[in-house]
Amino acid sequence: MAERPRRATLVIIRNNRVLLARDDTLNFWSLPGGRIEPGESDEAAATRELDEETGLQILSLEFLLEHESDVRHHRVFRITVNDGEPSPGNEIAELKWWDGREPINQASSVTPILSHPAVAFLPAND
Repeated sequence: MAERPRRATLVIIRNNRVLLARDDTLNFWSLPGGRIEPGESDEAAATRELDEETGLQILSLEFLLEHESDVRHHRVFRITVNDGEPSPGNEIAELKWWDGREPINQASSVTPILSHPAVAFLPAND
């Protein structure tokens, strides 16, 4: 079995809402982030993806967990950012602050990551 691509996945929470991104080619919401390039540290990838996809300034970065989805190996980071408003960049069509209750079409990794005890944004799945 081929190794799954590694992805820096960003959890950005502000005012009890988490930032989600919608790719310009897909019709679902996911956590911001992207591929960790060969030779790039996980932290450098998280910082680069934050800048490329949201334009926000990083204040702090904390590794939270690893998550295996059907197609990717996620290295999940909690990111604290400046108070600015995010602006979609690169392949991102839209960004939104999600309250966790509004029904949305989401990537399969969103709920497992956001309900993990290390994140605890959504209630844990039992």
